[in-house]
Amino acid sequence: MKPEKVDSMLLYILELYPKFEPPTPEGTKIWKESLKGVSEAEAHRAILHHYKTSRFYPHLSDILSNLTTEKLKALPSPDEAWGSAYKLATGAIDGIDSLHPATIKAIRRFGGIEALEKGNPEYIRGQFLKTYSSITQDYIDNGTPLLESPKKVIDYGAIALERLKKELEI
Repeated sequence: MKPEKVDSMLLYILELYPKFEPPTPEGTKIWKESLKGVSEAEAHRAILHHYKTSRFYPHLSDILSNLTTEKLKALPSPDEAWGSAYKLATGAIDGIDSLHPATIKAIRRFGGIEALEKGNPEYIRGQFLKTYSSITQDYIDNGTPLLESPKKVIDYGAIALERLKKELEI
């Protein structure tokens, strides 16, 4: 969020909560820095959610907590991600297109579908869950994009498979 938008957001909070005391200039800098990667729409939703659920004005931590909760709701749980990845590896799901981008990114970072099929299933599951948790935490903390398009993952996988086939033939 642009710094001047944070100022207008603080005025908006003041309209909703007349007893709200705007932060000091030093405090305003902290608000601006903390909300740097947040869109106006996300901040607005977080403030409205707080307004609907609390009669007291929001602190910065309340807004950030609402934003994190909203992001978490959009992500599959680690067990759901593993279930989808395992179904894809065993052929129970036909394509990667139906998976959530966070699950796809975890599969890619883990080494592809083939890596999910090798070794002790419990060990693989544990390692996949660590990978997935790292991706989702990075997304929540830093706003790191999950994926632009699931088709890019398929393309990369196809390219890697073709290269592997060529190497094995030589």
